[in-house]
Amino acid sequence: MVEIIMGKIIGHYKEIILFIGLCVLVFFSTSSAAAIQEDELFEKAYENYLSYQPDKALEYFNDFLANFPDSSAKDAVLFWKARSLTQLKRPDEALKILSEIKRAFPGSPFIPFVEKELFIYNNNASQSGIKAVKKEATEVKHGK
Repeated sequence: MVEIIMGKIIGHYKEIILFIGLCVLVFFSTSSAAAIQEDELFEKAYENYLSYQPDKALEYFNDFLANFPDSSAKDAVLFWKARSLTQLKRPDEALKILSEIKRAFPGSPFIPFVEKELFIYNNNASQSGIKAVKKEATEVKHGK
């Protein structure tokens, strides 16, 4: 359920997030070959994410972070890496990355989206906890 809800929220903002991510890349990129490689790698990763190939997207995002650890687009890459992990049903890893973005990039244009993701994740986690407690109480009541 986390993935569906988060998918809907991000789904409404896909164009805006893509535009912001591309603007960040264009604004800070130079004409050097490294900048072109950086843009291409981000584009490949993001295309794979949009094509519902989160495993390939994750590979490209990891390559990007390994090759360009000081990139001005690091917040965008980390955000989309977290979304890829969510698609791969690895929410705990995604949560760590989202928390890292919030801590390391407080001025990032992705912060509103990160906060929504964290809110949904925490809300769903607490709802799951409530359901588990109710189920356990029911089982105890019925002698199971």
